[in-house]
Amino acid sequence: MKRIILVISFFMLNACTSLPPSSSQSFSEVEIGKPNEEKAVLVVYRTYLPPTMYKNKIHIDGEHLVSLPNKSFTWMYVEQGEHDLKSNWPAVSMIIGKKLKIDVEAGKYYFLKLEGRMEFTGMGHSYAVNQSGAMEASQALAELEVCCKYVPVGNK
Repeated sequence: MKRIILVISFFMLNACTSLPPSSSQSFSEVEIGKPNEEKAVLVVYRTYLPPTMYKNKIHIDGEHLVSLPNKSFTWMYVEQGEHDLKSNWPAVSMIIGKKLKIDVEAGKYYFLKLEGRMEFTGMGHSYAVNQSGAMEASQALAELEVCCKYVPVGNK
């Protein structure tokens, strides 16, 4: 009986997902900024990344800019130079975040995909593998077109 309750609880929790509001604009509907001589444009997106019930918090140079649910994206201007980018989860998720250094050149677009997987041990414990990183523009644009809704910077 305990196992049945555990299995049902597991599926109920996995059914809870964080998604952007259905009224959010799709990628093709959003006007993405254009890079200029002083700044680049960074597009951060999340197609499907467990744990699905929590938003992933995005920080640049220590400032929390946005929290992204599954199937969402945001964009921002970033000044030229090296920046610390951090993605992290609420403490209750028990998932370790990821830190990256990005070297940005003004006048360019950059695409960062939040990705990973969640795995379970034989003891019933779960852990996440965070593999977030830079994406080629053509692959990122193809994924953004079919998956993601816009979450503006400042939506925390």
